[in-house]
Amino acid sequence: MAALAARLSPCVVTWSSDDATGASEATVARARGQFAVMLADLGAHGWMETTSTEDVPVESGGVYVIATYKKGGWILNARHSSVHRWVESTVMATKESCFDSLTDEETGILEDVD
Repeated sequence: MAALAARLSPCVVTWSSDDATGASEATVARARGQFAVMLADLGAHGWMETTSTEDVPVESGGVYVIATYKKGGWILNARHSSVHRWVESTVMATKESCFDSLTDEETGILEDVD
């Protein structure tokens, strides 16, 4: 598994905000606004949105948002959630061609990871 992780490390870039537990309503709103600005910046820099982005209300209050973009052989998944004044945004970009070269055994390892 370590060898596979090392092989794929140049293929995946991740970023995550610090989760703001107990954030005020103003902080929650500001974080959602910053997420929207980031998505607009992606579009301004040539990233093409592949799924429409919309806030999905969460049963216990708050919202969950997922956005997917593509550019130059990369897929970027951005996620934002705010639930009970807990706020987190994450982004993961994956180079598609890296995963095309996986063996069946390596693909099986990835599928078994929870």
